[in-house]
Amino acid sequence: MRHSSHFRLRPESATPVLVAISEPDVRQALLSALAGSKWRLHIVAGPEEAANFLRSDIAAVVIVSYRSEGQQSWRSLIEQTRRLPAPPSIVVTDHAADEFMWAEVLNLGAYDLLPQPFVEREATYLLSAAWRFWKENARLSAPAGIVTYAA
Repeated sequence: MRHSSHFRLRPESATPVLVAISEPDVRQALLSALAGSKWRLHIVAGPEEAANFLRSDIAAVVIVSYRSEGQQSWRSLIEQTRRLPAPPSIVVTDHAADEFMWAEVLNLGAYDLLPQPFVEREATYLLSAAWRFWKENARLSAPAGIVTYAA
């Protein structure tokens, strides 16, 4: 989908989720945990590629590693997505997730922190909640009639 003043949201079974994780083993573990889901996954190498993707496409949820490599981090990705017409819910993930990291992630504007190793039920639940949050915010932030939902 391209950004425009009008965009159509598809049912949850086709919800675009952007996986922006550079570590191959972490990315594969997440993909395995989500294998039974109906999310439409787009995979990029990290926050930089995620920012590029989001300039022309919509993702309801972005999953990004806390320890991203490269010039951009999950923090800069949050800053960049705030300017989008329908900013995605950002879910940060890490193997050392604890309450301090969780507080940091939430305080800086991410939707939530997904601990590793991934548990299928937990990952699916969190993505569903992040998608509902995104959908409601997209509906509320758009002028009347701009966002429609396919049945």
